[in-house]
Amino acid sequence: MEDKDLTLNESVKIINSYFPDDKPLFVADGNKFKASSSDWRERLKLKETETGYLKMKRIIVTKDVTMEDIAKRIQYFTDRANEIHVLISKDKVQAKREYIKLCEEQDSEYHELSLAKNYEIVDKSGALRAYRGYFGHLHFIKNTYDNLSWNLGEFSQGQSWFNVFGKDIED
Repeated sequence: MEDKDLTLNESVKIINSYFPDDKPLFVADGNKFKASSSDWRERLKLKETETGYLKMKRIIVTKDVTMEDIAKRIQYFTDRANEIHVLISKDKVQAKREYIKLCEEQDSEYHELSLAKNYEIVDKSGALRAYRGYFGHLHFIKNTYDNLSWNLGEFSQGQSWFNVFGKDIED
């Protein structure tokens, strides 16, 4: 693929294409561009979150983690898996790449919960024990294109366990 220098108008048009139902984010004004409204930062952050470009912050293992923090993080994993599932019909290769990133993200957090140095904190926190239980209910199978839907569905299965049983785990 060759590099192509875009004009300012072309660049603004590409950025605005991510906001098809909204008013444009930027407008070209001569040889400069400017925001089309004062809320452009908020709109951009919202779009980043919607598209998964802005990852939710990972859970840091501390005694201050709440069940609400865990529920939000689990919802993030489920929402992200659902977004990737939709992508399968459009671009299977990209969907698999995104699944791998999501799987690595959750694997990293599960690893952190399982470290010996965190055992005491996790063991004394109902929220963190529930989070560890959530990860224990994710049962991925071989990472192939044919198994992509199954593996993405595991995030919803884990969330179902959390919603039924995990939220009731007490300190």
